[in-house]
Amino acid sequence: MWNQLLLTSVQGNLVNGRGKELVVDTQGILLLDVLKYADVPIHTEVTVITEDAYRAVVTSQEGFAEGQVYWVVQDDGGVQLVVFGDSNSKRNVSDVKQLVVS
Repeated sequence: MWNQLLLTSVQGNLVNGRGKELVVDTQGILLLDVLKYADVPIHTEVTVITEDAYRAVVTSQEGFAEGQVYWVVQDDGGVQLVVFGDSNSKRNVSDVKQLVVS
Protein backbone atom coordinates (compact mmCIF):
# COMPACT_ATOMS: atom_id res chain seq x y z
CA MET A 1 0.00 0.00 0.00
CA TRP A 2 2.81 2.46 0.85
CA ASN A 3 3.97 2.64 -2.77
CA GLN A 4 0.43 3.36 -4.02
CA LEU A 5 -0.28 6.32 -1.72
CA LEU A 6 1.41 9.70 -1.74
CA LEU A 7 3.81 10.51 1.08
CA THR A 8 3.26 13.96 2.47
CA SER A 9 5.05 16.22 4.91
CA VAL A 10 4.07 15.56 8.53
CA GLN A 11 4.90 18.55 10.70
CA GLY A 12 3.58 19.73 14.03
CA ASN A 13 3.89 19.47 17.78
CA LEU A 14 2.74 16.65 20.04
CA VAL A 15 2.24 17.06 23.79
CA ASN A 16 2.93 14.26 26.29
CA GLY A 17 1.21 13.70 29.64
CA ARG A 18 3.68 16.02 31.40
CA GLY A 19 3.01 18.88 28.98
CA LYS A 20 6.35 18.50 27.17
CA GLU A 21 6.20 19.22 23.44
CA LEU A 22 7.75 16.97 20.81
CA VAL A 23 8.38 18.42 17.36
CA VAL A 24 7.41 16.10 14.48
CA ASP A 25 9.02 16.73 11.09
CA THR A 26 8.91 13.67 8.82
CA GLN A 27 7.07 12.06 5.91
CA GLY A 28 3.91 9.99 6.16
CA ILE A 29 0.47 9.23 4.78
CA LEU A 30 -2.78 10.78 5.95
CA LEU A 31 -5.07 8.25 7.62
CA LEU A 32 -7.76 9.88 5.49
CA ASP A 33 -5.95 8.67 2.35
CA VAL A 34 -5.53 5.16 3.79
CA LEU A 35 -9.24 4.98 4.61
CA LYS A 36 -10.21 6.24 1.14
CA TYR A 37 -7.83 3.74 -0.48
CA ALA A 38 -9.47 0.92 1.47
CA ASP A 39 -12.96 2.28 0.62
CA VAL A 40 -13.86 2.60 4.31
CA PRO A 41 -17.17 4.40 5.05
CA ILE A 42 -16.96 7.88 6.56
CA HIS A 43 -18.91 6.92 9.72
CA THR A 44 -16.19 4.46 10.71
CA GLU A 45 -14.19 4.36 13.94
CA VAL A 46 -10.68 2.90 13.70
CA THR A 47 -8.99 1.03 16.53
CA VAL A 48 -5.23 0.82 16.16
CA ILE A 49 -3.55 -2.16 17.80
CA THR A 50 0.19 -2.22 18.43
CA GLU A 51 2.61 -5.11 18.62
CA ASP A 52 2.25 -5.22 22.43
CA ALA A 53 -1.61 -5.15 22.19
CA TYR A 54 -1.99 -1.47 23.19
CA ARG A 55 -5.11 0.01 21.62
CA ALA A 56 -5.81 3.56 20.48
CA VAL A 57 -9.08 4.71 18.94
CA VAL A 58 -9.43 7.27 16.18
CA THR A 59 -12.95 8.60 15.74
CA SER A 60 -14.52 9.06 12.33
CA GLN A 61 -14.33 12.85 12.71
CA GLU A 62 -10.59 12.65 13.37
CA GLY A 63 -9.83 9.96 10.80
CA PHE A 64 -11.55 11.87 8.04
CA ALA A 65 -10.18 15.28 9.06
CA GLU A 66 -7.54 16.74 6.77
CA GLY A 67 -4.10 16.99 8.38
CA GLN A 68 -4.86 15.53 11.82
CA VAL A 69 -4.02 11.81 11.75
CA TYR A 70 -1.06 10.23 9.93
CA TRP A 71 0.77 6.94 9.42
CA VAL A 72 4.52 7.45 9.63
CA VAL A 73 7.18 4.90 8.70
CA GLN A 74 9.58 4.39 11.61
CA ASP A 75 13.34 4.12 11.13
CA ASP A 76 13.16 0.38 11.85
CA GLY A 77 10.48 -0.11 9.17
CA GLY A 78 7.51 -0.23 11.53
CA VAL A 79 4.50 2.05 11.36
CA GLN A 80 3.58 4.76 13.85
CA LEU A 81 0.22 6.48 14.34
CA VAL A 82 0.53 10.25 14.82
CA VAL A 83 -2.53 12.19 16.04
CA PHE A 84 -2.20 15.97 16.23
CA GLY A 85 -4.42 17.97 18.59
CA ASP A 86 -4.40 15.69 21.64
CA SER A 87 -3.57 17.26 25.00
CA ASN A 88 -1.78 13.99 25.85
CA SER A 89 0.01 11.99 23.16
CA LYS A 90 -1.19 8.54 24.30
CA ARG A 91 -2.52 7.83 20.80
CA ASN A 92 0.82 8.50 19.13
CA VAL A 93 1.83 4.87 19.15
CA SER A 94 4.63 2.95 17.50
CA ASP A 95 4.75 -0.54 16.03
CA VAL A 96 1.19 -0.59 14.70
CA LYS A 97 0.28 -4.12 13.65
CA GLN A 98 -3.47 -4.07 13.05
CA LEU A 99 -6.42 -1.78 12.28
CA VAL A 100 -9.92 -2.71 13.32
CA VAL A 101 -12.66 -0.80 11.55
CA SER A 102 -16.07 -0.58 13.19
